[in-house]
This record gives sequence, C-alpha cells and structure tokens, in this order.
Amino acid sequence: MTTLAVAGNSLTMSPLTMGLWLLCLGAFVAIMNGLVKLAARVRGKTQKPPNQQLEMQLQALESRVEKIEGAQSKVGDELHAMHVGLLETNRESASRLHDRINPLIENTASIKGSMEAFTTTFRSMTDLLTSHIQRKS
Repeated sequence: MTTLAVAGNSLTMSPLTMGLWLLCLGAFVAIMNGLVKLAARVRGKTQKPPNQQLEMQLQALESRVEKIEGAQSKVGDELHAMHVGLLETNRESASRLHDRINPLIENTASIKGSMEAFTTTFRSMTDLLTSHIQRKS
C-alpha cells in the first residue's frame, strides 16, 4: 500500500489502483497524440516543392549571381582604367608645369646675373664719381 498526502488528506492506494491510473494516463497521452496527428492531416501540411522546381530556382539564382559578379568585375575594371588615366593625366600636367617653370628659373638666374653686373657697374660708377668730386674739391 502506498500513502499519498494531498492537501492535508492522506490517500491510500494499492499498487493495482496506481497501475490503473498510470494506464489511464498513458491511454490519454496516446489519444491526444493521435488527435494532434489527425488535426495535422486534416489541416494539410505545406507541400514541399518538387526537386525539379528547386533545381530551376537554384539555376536562376546562380545565373543572377554570375551576372552580378560580371557587372562587379566590369565596374572594377572601369575604375582601374579611370585611376590609371588620372595618374597619367597628373603626370602629364606635372611635366607641363615643370616645362613652364624651368625657363622661368633660367630667366631668374639670368636676371640675377644681370643684377650683379648692374650692381658692380653702379658701384664702379659711384666710385668714379666720388673720386672725380674729390679731385675737384
């Protein structure tokens, strides 16, 4: 005999009674499981697409990916070509700028030489004028 205490009351159950309750519980679970399966069949399961349809969708996705990758590659090539073109344009521009600056530098050196010659001439003329004035006085 098994004694159970429920809400302050004690119940005495024989092993046979306990076995019958467990049997009823198992039957209840089995019936509920059957009802759930029946409800799923009545509602109908979502059907899976056939393999051929899946294969066609896969091929469509693969072709889209290939197109996108091709477009990406083309854009990358165009950007590279633009970059190379800009570099070449910058080199040409720098070369033209140097071609314009170099003659100016040469002219500046020529002007500097002329200024030195002018300064030397001016000093010699000043010295001559000073010596001429000193002789007269």
